[in-house]
This record gives sequence, C-alpha cells and structure tokens, in this order.
Amino acid sequence: MRKPQHLVLVGVLVVVGLVLAPLAATSAAKPSSPVGARAGRQVGADARTVYRAQAAPPTAFEDQVGQPIAYLANAGETLHAIAALHHVTVGQVRSANPGIAAEAGLSHSRWVLLPSDARLPDQPVVAIEASSNWAYELKYIYAQTKVKAVYSIAGRQFAFGTYAGHAVVLTSPGGGTTNAAIGTVLTIEHFNVTAVGFVGISGIGDDGEVGDACVASAAVETDQGNWYDFSYPKGDVEPGLAWYDGGQPIIGSSGTVDRLVLVQNAALHSQIVKSVASLVLPKVSPDISAYMAFITGKPVTSYHPRVLTNCWSASGNQFVTSEGWLRLTEGRSRQAAESLKISAPAVEAVDEEDFGAVMTAVEFAKPWFVVRVAVDLARQKNQTVGVPDAFLNNSNPIFGWLQSHHQVSYISNYDSMYRDIGLVTYRIVEGMARPA
Repeated sequence: MRKPQHLVLVGVLVVVGLVLAPLAATSAAKPSSPVGARAGRQVGADARTVYRAQAAPPTAFEDQVGQPIAYLANAGETLHAIAALHHVTVGQVRSANPGIAAEAGLSHSRWVLLPSDARLPDQPVVAIEASSNWAYELKYIYAQTKVKAVYSIAGRQFAFGTYAGHAVVLTSPGGGTTNAAIGTVLTIEHFNVTAVGFVGISGIGDDGEVGDACVASAAVETDQGNWYDFSYPKGDVEPGLAWYDGGQPIIGSSGTVDRLVLVQNAALHSQIVKSVASLVLPKVSPDISAYMAFITGKPVTSYHPRVLTNCWSASGNQFVTSEGWLRLTEGRSRQAAESLKISAPAVEAVDEEDFGAVMTAVEFAKPWFVVRVAVDLARQKNQTVGVPDAFLNNSNPIFGWLQSHHQVSYISNYDSMYRDIGLVTYRIVEGMARPA
C-alpha cells in the first residue's frame, strides 16, 4: 500500500520466528481430518490467550500469539447452526464460549470462539489479499463478494464467500513484505487455496502513468543484497546496496533454489492476459490529471489508464520518492531479465508487499497473480533538487520540505483506483472460474 510517509525495515527473522513457531507447534498437534485433509485448516488446540470479542485489537504482540480462531456470528444465529457449520458439537462451542446462551439465537452479531477441532470451509478458493482492509483496496471486491463467513485468525480477518463465479477468501495481512508473507501462510494453512492474488495501489516507474493497472508477470525484491561503501568519479565514497545475483532462497521439500526473479506461470499469465484484453478502464479524474500535469510540467487532459501485462512488481519495505532509485532498480531488472533470458518489463510497479506474498505462494506451489493500480510516479518533480542531507537521520521534516519546494504532489482521493483494482481483479478471477 502506498502512504505519504517513510517506512522502516521490519525485523523479519524475529517477527516470522515469533509468529510461525506457535503455528508450527499447533500444526504438529492437529489430528488428521477426513473433511479438512490439510491439518492446517483445523483450529489450533494450544491457544494461550482468549479472544476479546468486540474489543479493540490488542496492542501488545504477545496478546496475539496462540490466539484461537473466532467466527463472526450473525444476530439470530444459534449455537447449533455454528456447531453444524464447523463440524463440532454444541457442547464444544458452549464450552469454548462460557456465558453465551443462544438457544433461540444470538441477540446481536458477535465473535464466537471455535473449539480446537472445528473445521473451516474446505471448498477450493482463490485467496485475494491486500495490505489494507475492506474499506480501501478491497472495497469494491468486498462489495461484489457474497460473504458466507468471516473468521479472525492471529489478528487478521478472513472473509469466505463467492466472487466472480469463484469461491474466494479475502484478507488483509498488513503492510510490508513480512506481513504479506505471514498473512499468506495463514491463508494457505487454514483454507483450501488454489491460487494467491495480492492487489492494491502502488507507485509506478518507467513510462507508467497514474491510474495504470500493472498485472505483474514477475516479482522482484529490491531490499535484498549487501551494503558496501562505493567510490564515485568525483572521489566521494557513499554507501550502496549491491544485489545478490542469485536473489532469495526458495525452500522446498526437494531442496533450496535461489531466485532473483519470481516469474508467473506462463500458462496462467497467458490466461490472465486474455481475461483483461478487452477491459477499458474509465477515464481518470481531474485530480489525477492535475497530478500528472504537476509532475510532467505539461498540460494533461483526462485519459483512459492502461492495463499493463508486461509489468513487474518491485517490492521493498521502504516508500519510494526517488528518480535515482527508480533508474537503478529498473536497470537492475533489465539486467536480471537478460541474464535469465526472459522478457524485460516495460514498466515496474513499486510496492511494499507483493514479493512476500508471491514468495510464499511459490514455496507452497500455489499459482499467483498481482494487480497494482498506480497512485503516484514514485519520484519528486525535479531530480536535481535534492533533499538536504541534514534530514537523512531525521525524516519527519522531509515531506513538508518537499511540499514547500513544490517537489511532490499526491492524489487526494484513491476511490477510483480502488474501483479499478476491482475491475481488473474481477476479470482475472472470472477467467480462473471458467473451464480451461
């Protein structure tokens, strides 16, 4: 998700270790199930904390470790119906929820804890993920989804239902590649996922325009590599991040393989290209035209944004407002494409989550797709006007400085982008639902 602020790197190993360790211990303790063949789709039995129904989200990380799964019950729903839906007894549901009496139905919608051997829906689903919740990047997708059940797992909500003729699970893992990976693991472990899609807004480089939709054919991580001190022609020595040629290790049962670029399955990409080929996105708003005019310094009239399928997703845990960074990353992607003998991207979407979700999907052998709609050009107006180096370790004044020097502009309303995320994603999922 794009936000007008700077992000800091997440403690990947610490967070993943803390979250996945209890998941692994839980999974090992689960019995096999004839309905849920994958043990991960049963509820963990060793929960150490109690879900706070209808309470504010816990602020301490420890409050979420081992948290049991909760089901969002509707007003009027009975414990008998909840038990039958999840293949457990009424007594088990009542035992997990002392104080709830719903023989004639709940008086209001509320969270209900599920017992440890409850089973979640086992129907094959397409997972559709975004960094923000139903009110933002998933807004139009959620509005068109016939939601059948909502669950809370490790602080994240999962909406199970039907969308574009296909069973789906919608969820918001949170911002950053680490949260994207954790959320994708949770989704795959608890639902019968056949494909993973990550959607949202982003920046865009190369010759992209605001409003363009990137349907990624590949994903690359921009954070990986080694920092060195480099000498430059004028004699300056400055730190720089050199990419590892091999990229990130993809770990599987047959071993570990380093991948610099994660390339979408060719057959799936061909199918997606066909699905979106005839889609014409609505013309952009005056707000977007004004932004493009500001950045380019030229008059810009309303235009139809493009659906770009020769596009890569470039993910990192930093927000980007830098022409120099874009040129560097785009050049590296072209070099990577050349070394791997694959097509170089015509344009790159700049985001903070996709690679985490895509890498997880690849390790679990799940097909994946990415949809990113550009809300900015990931650069300031004039590259020759640099931010004062005094702000390097005190970033709070930077945004105000850029605005006062007429170097940045932002779209004030992202709703049309959320709509276009929905239009593109609908076509993709609809195409997946049709027989091959």
